[in-house]
Amino acid sequence: MAVTQPVPRARLLLYTPASAALSTQLPHGLPEGVQLQFPLSVADQEQTVAWQLLCHQRLEAQLDREVEGYVSLRLDEPTALGPPLLVRELPETVGSKVWRGAWLLWKVLQNSEAQSLLELGAGVGLTGLLLASEPSAQQRRVVVSETRNAYAGAEVTFQNLQHNAALNAAAIEAAGGSVQVLDLDWTEANGAFGHAFDLVIGSDILYEPHLFEDLLTLMQRSARRAVLVQNTARKGTEYFKASPDV
Repeated sequence: MAVTQPVPRARLLLYTPASAALSTQLPHGLPEGVQLQFPLSVADQEQTVAWQLLCHQRLEAQLDREVEGYVSLRLDEPTALGPPLLVRELPETVGSKVWRGAWLLWKVLQNSEAQSLLELGAGVGLTGLLLASEPSAQQRRVVVSETRNAYAGAEVTFQNLQHNAALNAAAIEAAGGSVQVLDLDWTEANGAFGHAFDLVIGSDILYEPHLFEDLLTLMQRSARRAVLVQNTARKGTEYFKASPDV
């Protein structure tokens, strides 16, 4: 499924903290007169940093709010849907970035009738936050989950998910939805939700075959329906598809 325009541009801003963005990318391009030659000279570097800051200040003036870093998806026109969501990406862990599967999962679930959703391995929370804030999803309850201790960097990912949920809580509440962050270890959950959700979802979460039995148990006992979007090149995909319980 091609995603050429993954989300209406007035609805979402992805950003990374300023120091990380400036060290790894030039989100607003180069100022006039500076050629694309790296490493930049000292003078060109100073001019480029000033240009980035100026563009960022213009963006904040346009939004009439602070943005804590440099956006990778920009807002070019005012929105009638209220303020956009802000989703922070971090350079530290793979779970703190937006991957293509998250976009695809959101596209699949647009206008879903599910009123309660549990997202497993939510990462930055993009899919769950978008689903919780859909204007057509009045009273929708979304739980975005991550483990905070099952792998190296898990705590960073979990704290970033908490940050993004808190940052957008007011906008989601204004849209009529709600979002909750849950510390969830698949190996300890034992599927104890008792079909508390209409739908359980996940994107690119099929990595480690030794976790699949716990994952399946959790999915089957959390909701009667599940939607997973998975990169078929991931090493665990074929193992999961071959499971007799799928």
